[in-house]
Amino acid sequence: MSSQALARFDQKLIDVDRLASIHVQLSGIARGRRSQELAVLNKSAIVLLTAAWETYIESVCEEAGGFMCSVVLAGPEPLRYLELQDLIKGNIQTVVNRLHTPSWQNVRDLARTVLGMPDITIFWTRNTMDQRQVRRALNEWLDDRHGIAHGAEDREFILGDVKRFRSFLHVTVCNSDKAIGKHVEALIGKHPWQQR
Repeated sequence: MSSQALARFDQKLIDVDRLASIHVQLSGIARGRRSQELAVLNKSAIVLLTAAWETYIESVCEEAGGFMCSVVLAGPEPLRYLELQDLIKGNIQTVVNRLHTPSWQNVRDLARTVLGMPDITIFWTRNTMDQRQVRRALNEWLDDRHGIAHGAEDREFILGDVKRFRSFLHVTVCNSDKAIGKHVEALIGKHPWQQR
């Protein structure tokens, strides 16, 4: 099973896929120079992907942190520690809301603070990229998004860039989801994504 945050991330990818589909419809699939007007679709997709990543990280930390809090502070009837649960969940939300840039450093720190994970980035590796490469790639994509959003990015993005970033984030999110689920289960004896 996976988190509700992952399900929402996958839903957000549908919009990115729609932009890619529109791009192909307008330009065709043949190789060659594309119209500069289509570049805005690619820039939009980069911004949407970054927003989906940030939303995923915020949501999964709240979801897993809230789950841990509810399980650990369940207590026997009638003592359920509801006020303490609400206080802790409110603090989790406050910490999560401070995430403005989902860089590897900020995500690592957020997962450490909310979930007690020493370094979530160790789970982001893949056959083609070690931890350092994944960290660098994520921050480079975020720099691109920043440049797009603030008008400082003159680079033209192609559809291949969008597909690479989408794939990169999807792997990173899926790896994060598995790692967080296992981490929470190791801490409290219950898997957060199997409790629905």
